[in-house]
Amino acid sequence: MNFSEEKFEILLANAEISRRAGELAAQIAREAESMGVRSLTVLWLAEGAAPFAEELARGMDIDMNFSSVRVSSYGNSRKSSGHPEIFGEFPDLRNADVLVVDDILDTGATLRKVLDCVSAAGARNVKSCVLLNKKISTEKRASADYVGFEIEDAFVFGFGMDLEGDFRNLPHVMKLKGNSA
Repeated sequence: MNFSEEKFEILLANAEISRRAGELAAQIAREAESMGVRSLTVLWLAEGAAPFAEELARGMDIDMNFSSVRVSSYGNSRKSSGHPEIFGEFPDLRNADVLVVDDILDTGATLRKVLDCVSAAGARNVKSCVLLNKKISTEKRASADYVGFEIEDAFVFGFGMDLEGDFRNLPHVMKLKGNSA
């Protein structure tokens, strides 16, 4: 795909994302401390959530373990299939305090599936944090405990999220102009 062929705009600039991630990190760390959490397992959903998980980690003053699990519901499409697939195995989460980090909450199918798997793996406490919560017209299957930004129902990419396999490396969240999800 040729990036110059698409009409796009910056939806969220990198500085805005960093600022919000810092706010969320401070809130998460405070709440974890008030619950007596000594070590937090951050389970980020690959590939898209890596930059957001890193931003959160920089702002949290708490002992953390990092792990990832690869989950996909988009493939090379611009719309979620609604049937997420988990690739690989979950880490040992028995008695762990877990924060699941994802890039975007669309229908909630991916987050619901991962949260169910984390609970089934024996986690003591499970919370979720998403960079983006997409406003959609249908009822969501899950909601996040912490949300970076609410966005309209549009296809977004950059800052870890891809456009048909490309552009994860862009520092901003981009939106296709005049194109909804």
